[in-house]
Amino acid sequence: VFDLTVVSLINNQLANDAGMDHFIGCKHLAKLDLENTNISPAKIWELKNALPSCTVIWDGDIKLLPGSPDRRAAEFLELFDLVGRQ
Repeated sequence: VFDLTVVSLINNQLANDAGMDHFIGCKHLAKLDLENTNISPAKIWELKNALPSCTVIWDGDIKLLPGSPDRRAAEFLELFDLVGRQ
């Protein structure tokens, strides 16, 4: 039996969102390094939720992650901006 525990795709420009779906079922994965890749913030968020015991390393802007507190706060503040323009 083989359990994947560490994957590093640093600087791999061929790594994309579709390819990340292969890691979703890897329950023994402890570390997934995706620095300097083409993985979208939405896919990073999906991986973090699907693999809660895995450390996902990513150098993108954490504020872009769909469910991050920073993103929710920014979206909330945008509502005030829209109200002010009416």
